[in-house]
Amino acid sequence: MASATVPTWHPLLQTHLSQSPSSLTLATVTRNNHGQYVPRARTVQFRGFFPDPQNMHADAISALETHGIGRNPLAYESDLLTLSTDARMEKAREIMENDQVELVWWLPTIQKQWRLRGRAVIIGHPESKEEEKARRMIQPWL
Repeated sequence: MASATVPTWHPLLQTHLSQSPSSLTLATVTRNNHGQYVPRARTVQFRGFFPDPQNMHADAISALETHGIGRNPLAYESDLLTLSTDARMEKAREIMENDQVELVWWLPTIQKQWRLRGRAVIIGHPESKEEEKARRMIQPWL
């Protein structure tokens, strides 16, 4: 297993987030009715860094327990960002079709903007082939 180091931006982002309220926008790409690629952007909630998301909604914690999944072990640290959504939402489908995303934070108190671009995966259905693939993909970054 390859080990990854926490990048220099990680602590700085955490510092900035602690200094200002923020809004986070997630941009995905999907095809419209004419087959053309179009961007989709929406405000989302940043939950922390994987594998230990903070501020999880009580329903999310309950769902993990109900399905016997449990929370992630605290043995790992990473620079992987965690967002949560209902799997029935369009953004989940868009990420499964095209995993390229961009996140934009605006922190008004300190007048800073953060932009991060990368790949996203959906985790939350342990029996699916996509889940196995996603977990194998992120394992080297823990």
